[in-house]
Amino acid sequence: MRPDLCRPDTCPRGSDDRGASFVEYGAVVLLVGAVSAAVFAVGAPERTAALYESALCSVESAGASDECTDGADSPDSAPDTPDADGTGPDSPASPEYADLPGDDEGTYFSVASYPAESPHGSGGDGEGSADSDDAPEFTPGEIGDPGSVPEGETPALPPFNDPGAGSGEHGSKDPPSPWNIFEQQRLGHYIAKYTAAAHGGALAGAPHAREYLLHFLGNTGESVDVPVDTLLDEVPSFQTAVDIQRRRLAQEAVDRAAEMGIEETTTFPFSTPWEAHATNSDESFDWYYSLGSWYYGQTGTITVQPPSGDSDVYTYRFESEVHVQKEYDWDPDKKVGPMGIFDQEELAELHRHGLAQEFGMEGSTSYTHDGASTP
Repeated sequence: MRPDLCRPDTCPRGSDDRGASFVEYGAVVLLVGAVSAAVFAVGAPERTAALYESALCSVESAGASDECTDGADSPDSAPDTPDADGTGPDSPASPEYADLPGDDEGTYFSVASYPAESPHGSGGDGEGSADSDDAPEFTPGEIGDPGSVPEGETPALPPFNDPGAGSGEHGSKDPPSPWNIFEQQRLGHYIAKYTAAAHGGALAGAPHAREYLLHFLGNTGESVDVPVDTLLDEVPSFQTAVDIQRRRLAQEAVDRAAEMGIEETTTFPFSTPWEAHATNSDESFDWYYSLGSWYYGQTGTITVQPPSGDSDVYTYRFESEVHVQKEYDWDPDKKVGPMGIFDQEELAELHRHGLAQEFGMEGSTSYTHDGASTP
Protein backbone atom coordinates (compact mmCIF):
# COMPACT_ATOMS: atom_id res chain seq x y z
CA MET A 1 0.00 0.00 0.00
CA ARG A 2 1.38 3.40 -0.96
CA PRO A 3 1.91 5.62 2.12
CA ASP A 4 -0.32 8.40 0.71
CA LEU A 5 -3.36 6.08 0.41
CA CYS A 6 -5.71 4.91 3.22
CA ARG A 7 -9.10 3.27 3.63
CA PRO A 8 -12.11 5.55 3.67
CA ASP A 9 -12.95 4.50 7.25
CA THR A 10 -9.46 5.33 8.55
CA CYS A 11 -8.58 8.56 6.68
CA PRO A 12 -8.96 11.81 8.62
CA ARG A 13 -11.53 14.10 7.05
CA GLY A 14 -11.81 17.85 7.19
CA SER A 15 -15.12 19.34 8.21
CA ASP A 16 -15.68 20.93 4.77
CA ASP A 17 -14.64 17.88 2.65
CA ARG A 18 -18.17 16.52 2.31
CA GLY A 19 -21.28 16.54 0.12
CA ALA A 20 -20.99 18.92 -2.82
CA SER A 21 -17.19 18.32 -3.23
CA PHE A 22 -17.90 14.96 -4.93
CA VAL A 23 -20.16 16.72 -7.43
CA GLU A 24 -17.41 19.26 -8.15
CA TYR A 25 -14.80 16.56 -8.70
CA GLY A 26 -17.14 14.71 -11.02
CA ALA A 27 -17.67 17.87 -13.06
CA VAL A 28 -13.94 18.37 -13.45
CA VAL A 29 -13.46 14.78 -14.61
CA LEU A 30 -16.28 15.12 -17.15
CA LEU A 31 -14.78 18.39 -18.44
CA VAL A 32 -11.31 16.85 -18.89
CA GLY A 33 -12.84 13.85 -20.65
CA ALA A 34 -14.84 16.04 -23.02
CA VAL A 35 -11.80 18.15 -23.97
CA SER A 36 -9.65 15.05 -24.49
CA ALA A 37 -12.29 13.42 -26.68
CA ALA A 38 -12.48 16.56 -28.78
CA VAL A 39 -8.70 16.66 -29.20
CA PHE A 40 -8.51 13.12 -30.49
CA ALA A 41 -11.73 13.36 -32.52
CA VAL A 42 -10.60 16.35 -34.64
CA GLY A 43 -7.19 14.81 -35.32
CA ALA A 44 -5.00 17.27 -33.45
CA PRO A 45 -1.26 17.07 -34.14
CA GLU A 46 0.38 14.02 -32.59
CA ARG A 47 2.57 16.16 -30.33
CA THR A 48 -0.54 17.80 -28.80
CA ALA A 49 -2.24 14.43 -28.44
CA ALA A 50 0.86 13.04 -26.74
CA LEU A 51 0.82 15.91 -24.23
CA TYR A 52 -2.80 15.13 -23.35
CA GLU A 53 -1.96 11.46 -22.96
CA SER A 54 0.85 12.42 -20.57
CA ALA A 55 -1.46 14.66 -18.55
CA LEU A 56 -4.14 11.98 -18.23
CA CYS A 57 -1.48 9.46 -17.21
CA SER A 58 -0.34 11.79 -14.44
CA VAL A 59 -3.92 12.18 -13.14
CA GLU A 60 -4.55 8.44 -13.22
CA SER A 61 -1.22 7.76 -11.49
CA ALA A 62 -2.10 10.15 -8.67
CA GLY A 63 0.95 12.32 -9.11
CA ALA A 64 3.50 9.64 -10.00
CA SER A 65 4.72 11.71 -12.98
CA ASP A 66 7.92 9.71 -13.31
CA GLU A 67 5.81 6.83 -14.63
CA CYS A 68 4.62 8.90 -17.62
CA THR A 69 6.43 10.49 -20.53
CA ASP A 70 6.00 14.19 -21.16
CA GLY A 71 5.04 13.65 -24.81
CA ALA A 72 7.86 15.79 -26.16
CA ASP A 73 10.39 12.99 -25.96
CA SER A 74 8.09 10.20 -27.06
CA PRO A 75 9.48 8.32 -30.07
CA ASP A 76 5.95 8.20 -31.50
CA SER A 77 5.49 11.96 -31.36
CA ALA A 78 7.53 12.80 -34.49
CA PRO A 79 5.35 14.18 -37.31
CA ASP A 80 4.61 12.05 -40.37
CA THR A 81 4.35 15.04 -42.67
CA PRO A 82 7.35 16.65 -44.41
CA ASP A 83 9.10 19.45 -42.56
CA ALA A 84 8.92 23.04 -43.72
CA ASP A 85 12.23 22.76 -45.56
CA GLY A 86 10.94 19.87 -47.68
CA THR A 87 12.59 17.09 -45.69
CA GLY A 88 10.83 14.34 -43.80
CA PRO A 89 9.57 10.81 -44.29
CA ASP A 90 7.46 11.69 -47.34
CA SER A 91 9.89 14.08 -49.02
CA PRO A 92 13.40 12.88 -49.95
CA ALA A 93 15.95 15.63 -49.61
CA SER A 94 18.95 16.38 -51.77
CA PRO A 95 22.39 15.56 -50.36
CA GLU A 96 24.32 18.19 -48.48
CA TYR A 97 28.04 18.50 -49.24
CA ALA A 98 30.87 18.78 -46.73
CA ASP A 99 34.33 19.82 -47.86
CA LEU A 100 37.17 17.34 -47.62
CA PRO A 101 40.29 18.44 -45.75
CA GLY A 102 42.60 20.21 -48.20
CA ASP A 103 45.81 18.53 -49.24
CA ASP A 104 49.15 20.27 -49.89
CA GLU A 105 47.91 21.59 -53.22
CA GLY A 106 44.36 22.29 -52.09
CA THR A 107 41.23 20.63 -53.44
CA TYR A 108 37.66 21.56 -54.25
CA PHE A 109 36.37 18.01 -54.01
CA SER A 110 33.60 17.16 -51.56
CA VAL A 111 31.98 14.12 -50.01
CA ALA A 112 28.21 13.70 -50.28
CA SER A 113 26.41 13.30 -46.95
CA TYR A 114 22.64 13.16 -46.50
CA PRO A 115 20.67 15.28 -43.99
CA ALA A 116 19.57 13.65 -40.77
CA GLU A 117 15.92 13.39 -41.83
CA SER A 118 16.62 12.12 -45.34
CA PRO A 119 15.47 8.56 -46.07
CA HIS A 120 18.88 7.94 -47.64
CA GLY A 121 20.67 7.68 -44.30
CA SER A 122 20.85 8.79 -40.70
CA GLY A 123 22.75 11.58 -39.05
CA GLY A 124 22.55 14.41 -36.55
CA ASP A 125 20.89 13.49 -33.27
CA GLY A 126 18.68 10.88 -34.91
CA GLU A 127 15.41 12.75 -34.21
CA GLY A 128 13.07 12.38 -37.15
CA SER A 129 15.64 10.39 -39.12
CA ALA A 130 14.75 7.51 -41.39
CA ASP A 131 15.82 3.94 -40.79
CA SER A 132 19.35 3.19 -42.01
CA ASP A 133 17.94 0.20 -43.90
CA ASP A 134 16.61 2.71 -46.45
CA ALA A 135 20.18 3.59 -47.55
CA PRO A 136 21.38 2.12 -50.85
CA GLU A 137 23.00 -1.27 -50.36
CA PHE A 138 26.68 -1.66 -51.24
CA THR A 139 27.75 -4.79 -53.10
CA PRO A 140 31.42 -5.75 -52.55
CA GLY A 141 33.38 -5.97 -55.78
CA GLU A 142 31.50 -3.15 -57.53
CA ILE A 143 31.17 0.62 -57.76
CA GLY A 144 28.41 1.49 -55.32
CA ASP A 145 25.73 4.17 -55.31
CA PRO A 146 26.45 7.47 -53.55
CA GLY A 147 25.64 7.07 -49.86
CA SER A 148 25.78 3.26 -49.88
CA VAL A 149 28.81 3.26 -47.53
CA PRO A 150 28.69 5.51 -44.43
CA GLU A 151 31.20 8.34 -44.51
CA GLY A 152 34.48 7.34 -42.89
CA GLU A 153 33.97 3.61 -43.39
CA THR A 154 35.95 1.46 -45.83
CA PRO A 155 33.94 -0.35 -48.52
CA ALA A 156 34.03 -4.10 -47.99
CA LEU A 157 36.01 -6.42 -50.24
CA PRO A 158 34.51 -9.71 -51.44
CA PRO A 159 35.41 -12.74 -49.29
CA PHE A 160 38.96 -13.97 -49.86
CA ASN A 161 39.51 -17.61 -50.66
CA ASP A 162 42.92 -19.05 -51.50
CA PRO A 163 42.54 -22.77 -52.21
CA GLY A 164 46.23 -23.29 -51.43
CA ALA A 165 48.83 -25.39 -53.19
CA GLY A 166 47.82 -28.70 -51.67
CA SER A 167 50.72 -29.30 -49.30
CA GLY A 168 48.46 -30.91 -46.70
CA GLU A 169 47.39 -30.25 -43.13
CA HIS A 170 49.91 -29.05 -40.57
CA GLY A 171 50.97 -31.85 -38.23
CA SER A 172 48.95 -34.47 -40.12
CA LYS A 173 51.95 -36.82 -39.95
CA ASP A 174 53.59 -37.83 -36.67
CA PRO A 175 57.24 -36.88 -36.08
CA PRO A 176 59.65 -39.77 -36.62
CA SER A 177 60.04 -42.14 -33.71
CA PRO A 178 63.26 -41.93 -31.65
CA TRP A 179 64.58 -45.22 -33.06
CA ASN A 180 63.97 -44.19 -36.69
CA ILE A 181 67.33 -42.46 -37.01
CA PHE A 182 67.26 -42.31 -40.80
CA GLU A 183 63.95 -40.41 -40.85
CA GLN A 184 65.15 -38.02 -38.14
CA GLN A 185 68.31 -37.26 -40.07
CA ARG A 186 66.42 -36.76 -43.33
CA LEU A 187 64.01 -34.20 -41.87
CA GLY A 188 66.83 -32.59 -39.88
CA HIS A 189 68.76 -32.23 -43.12
CA TYR A 190 65.83 -30.37 -44.71
CA ILE A 191 65.69 -27.91 -41.79
CA ALA A 192 69.45 -27.30 -41.94
CA LYS A 193 69.40 -26.95 -45.74
CA TYR A 194 66.72 -24.25 -45.86
CA THR A 195 68.01 -22.45 -42.78
CA ALA A 196 71.38 -22.14 -44.54
CA ALA A 197 69.65 -20.96 -47.72
CA ALA A 198 67.93 -18.20 -45.78
CA HIS A 199 71.10 -17.10 -44.00
CA GLY A 200 73.03 -15.94 -47.03
CA GLY A 201 72.98 -18.97 -49.29
CA ALA A 202 70.53 -19.16 -52.19
CA LEU A 203 68.57 -16.16 -50.86
CA ALA A 204 71.47 -13.74 -50.52
CA GLY A 205 70.22 -10.26 -51.41
CA ALA A 206 66.55 -11.22 -50.98
CA PRO A 207 65.56 -9.80 -47.57
CA HIS A 208 61.83 -10.51 -47.77
CA ALA A 209 62.28 -14.05 -49.08
CA ARG A 210 64.76 -14.69 -46.25
CA GLU A 211 62.38 -13.31 -43.62
CA TYR A 212 59.40 -15.37 -44.78
CA LEU A 213 61.34 -18.63 -45.11
CA LEU A 214 62.73 -18.27 -41.59
CA HIS A 215 59.22 -17.48 -40.33
CA PHE A 216 57.99 -20.70 -41.94
CA LEU A 217 60.80 -22.68 -40.27
CA GLY A 218 59.96 -20.99 -36.96
CA ASN A 219 56.74 -23.07 -36.95
CA THR A 220 54.45 -20.42 -35.36
CA GLY A 221 51.84 -20.17 -38.11
CA GLU A 222 51.28 -16.49 -37.32
CA SER A 223 50.24 -14.19 -40.18
CA VAL A 224 52.75 -11.63 -41.46
CA ASP A 225 52.27 -8.18 -42.92
CA VAL A 226 53.28 -7.58 -46.54
CA PRO A 227 54.74 -4.08 -47.26
CA VAL A 228 52.57 -3.33 -50.27
CA ASP A 229 54.25 0.05 -50.90
CA THR A 230 57.56 -1.73 -51.39
CA LEU A 231 55.94 -4.45 -53.48
CA LEU A 232 54.49 -1.82 -55.85
CA ASP A 233 57.84 -0.05 -56.12
CA GLU A 234 59.88 -3.17 -56.78
CA VAL A 235 57.50 -5.06 -59.08
CA PRO A 236 56.73 -2.65 -61.98
CA SER A 237 54.25 -5.01 -63.61
CA PHE A 238 52.16 -4.98 -60.42
CA GLN A 239 52.13 -1.18 -60.30
CA THR A 240 51.03 -1.13 -63.96
CA ALA A 241 48.21 -3.59 -63.27
CA VAL A 242 46.98 -1.46 -60.34
CA ASP A 243 47.12 1.75 -62.44
CA ILE A 244 45.15 0.15 -65.28
CA GLN A 245 42.52 -1.01 -62.81
CA ARG A 246 42.27 2.52 -61.39
CA ARG A 247 41.80 4.13 -64.78
CA ARG A 248 39.07 1.65 -65.67
CA LEU A 249 37.25 2.26 -62.39
CA ALA A 250 37.53 6.05 -62.75
CA GLN A 251 36.08 5.92 -66.27
CA GLU A 252 33.18 3.78 -65.04
CA ALA A 253 32.44 6.28 -62.26
CA VAL A 254 32.56 9.22 -64.69
CA ASP A 255 30.24 7.39 -67.09
CA ARG A 256 27.76 6.73 -64.27
CA ALA A 257 27.93 10.36 -63.13
CA ALA A 258 27.15 11.50 -66.68
CA GLU A 259 24.20 9.09 -66.91
CA MET A 260 22.87 10.41 -63.59
CA GLY A 261 23.26 13.98 -64.82
CA ILE A 262 24.96 15.10 -61.62
CA GLU A 263 25.10 18.82 -60.96
CA GLU A 264 27.08 18.63 -57.74
CA THR A 265 30.27 16.88 -56.66
CA THR A 266 29.36 13.24 -56.06
CA THR A 267 31.32 10.42 -54.41
CA PHE A 268 31.07 6.77 -55.41
CA PRO A 269 32.42 4.09 -53.02
CA PHE A 270 33.94 1.00 -54.60
CA SER A 271 35.78 -2.25 -54.06
CA THR A 272 37.14 -4.68 -56.61
CA PRO A 273 37.07 -8.45 -56.94
CA TRP A 274 40.25 -10.26 -55.95
CA GLU A 275 42.59 -10.61 -58.92
CA ALA A 276 45.79 -12.61 -59.29
CA HIS A 277 49.21 -11.26 -60.22
CA ALA A 278 52.61 -12.96 -60.53
CA THR A 279 56.23 -11.97 -61.03
CA ASN A 280 59.39 -13.83 -62.06
CA SER A 281 62.99 -13.89 -60.90
CA ASP A 282 64.11 -11.55 -63.70
CA GLU A 283 61.72 -8.79 -62.64
CA SER A 284 62.27 -9.23 -58.89
CA PHE A 285 64.39 -12.05 -57.45
CA ASP A 286 63.31 -11.12 -53.92
CA TRP A 287 59.54 -11.06 -54.52
CA TYR A 288 59.60 -14.11 -56.76
CA TYR A 289 60.97 -16.20 -53.87
CA SER A 290 58.86 -14.29 -51.33
CA LEU A 291 55.43 -14.57 -52.96
CA GLY A 292 55.75 -15.75 -56.55
CA SER A 293 52.07 -14.96 -57.14
CA TRP A 294 49.44 -13.23 -55.01
CA TYR A 295 45.93 -11.79 -54.97
CA TYR A 296 45.13 -8.10 -54.83
CA GLY A 297 42.10 -5.83 -54.61
CA GLN A 298 41.31 -2.16 -54.08
CA THR A 299 38.85 -0.23 -51.93
CA GLY A 300 38.17 3.49 -51.83
CA THR A 301 36.16 6.32 -53.32
CA ILE A 302 35.95 8.11 -56.65
CA THR A 303 34.78 11.71 -56.31
CA VAL A 304 33.46 13.17 -59.56
CA GLN A 305 33.14 16.89 -60.26
CA PRO A 306 30.74 17.77 -63.11
CA PRO A 307 31.84 20.06 -65.96
CA SER A 308 31.89 23.77 -65.23
CA GLY A 309 31.22 26.61 -67.62
CA ASP A 310 31.62 25.63 -71.27
CA SER A 311 33.85 22.64 -70.46
CA ASP A 312 32.68 19.08 -71.03
CA VAL A 313 35.41 17.53 -68.86
CA TYR A 314 34.49 15.61 -65.73
CA THR A 315 37.26 15.87 -63.13
CA TYR A 316 37.70 13.06 -60.63
CA ARG A 317 39.67 12.33 -57.50
CA PHE A 318 40.59 8.69 -56.94
CA GLU A 319 41.46 7.58 -53.42
CA SER A 320 42.11 3.93 -52.72
CA GLU A 321 43.90 1.33 -50.68
CA VAL A 322 45.59 -1.60 -52.40
CA HIS A 323 45.17 -4.86 -50.49
CA VAL A 324 47.27 -8.02 -50.93
CA GLN A 325 46.59 -11.51 -49.59
CA LYS A 326 48.42 -14.78 -50.03
CA GLU A 327 48.89 -18.15 -48.35
CA TYR A 328 52.58 -18.92 -47.87
CA ASP A 329 52.46 -22.57 -48.89
CA TRP A 330 54.25 -25.10 -51.06
CA ASP A 331 53.36 -26.99 -54.21
CA PRO A 332 54.75 -30.55 -53.77
CA ASP A 333 55.12 -30.91 -57.56
CA LYS A 334 57.49 -27.96 -58.04
CA LYS A 335 61.21 -27.35 -57.73
CA VAL A 336 62.53 -23.80 -58.10
CA GLY A 337 65.82 -21.97 -57.77
CA PRO A 338 69.26 -22.73 -59.18
CA MET A 339 69.46 -26.46 -59.98
CA GLY A 340 66.06 -26.90 -58.29
CA ILE A 341 67.52 -26.20 -54.86
CA PHE A 342 64.06 -25.37 -53.49
CA ASP A 343 62.27 -28.71 -53.59
CA GLN A 344 58.80 -27.73 -52.43
CA GLU A 345 57.93 -31.32 -51.55
CA GLU A 346 60.65 -31.22 -48.90
CA LEU A 347 59.23 -28.00 -47.45
CA ALA A 348 55.69 -29.37 -47.59
CA GLU A 349 56.85 -32.48 -45.73
CA LEU A 350 58.24 -30.35 -42.90
CA HIS A 351 54.80 -28.71 -42.68
CA ARG A 352 52.96 -32.05 -42.61
CA HIS A 353 55.27 -33.40 -39.88
CA GLY A 354 54.61 -30.29 -37.76
CA LEU A 355 58.27 -29.19 -37.89
CA ALA A 356 57.51 -25.98 -39.83
CA GLN A 357 54.24 -24.19 -40.57
CA GLU A 358 52.65 -22.35 -43.46
CA PHE A 359 50.95 -19.02 -42.73
CA GLY A 360 48.79 -16.25 -44.11
CA MET A 361 50.15 -13.03 -45.61
CA GLU A 362 48.31 -9.74 -46.04
CA GLY A 363 48.95 -6.03 -46.32
CA SER A 364 47.46 -2.73 -47.44
CA THR A 365 48.63 0.68 -48.52
CA SER A 366 47.06 4.06 -49.19
CA TYR A 367 47.35 5.80 -52.53
CA THR A 368 45.77 8.83 -54.18
CA HIS A 369 45.44 9.43 -57.90
CA ASP A 370 44.04 12.56 -59.56
CA GLY A 371 43.00 12.89 -63.19
CA ALA A 372 40.40 14.06 -65.67
CA SER A 373 38.12 12.24 -68.06
CA THR A 374 35.25 13.01 -70.42
CA PRO A 375 32.01 11.07 -70.75
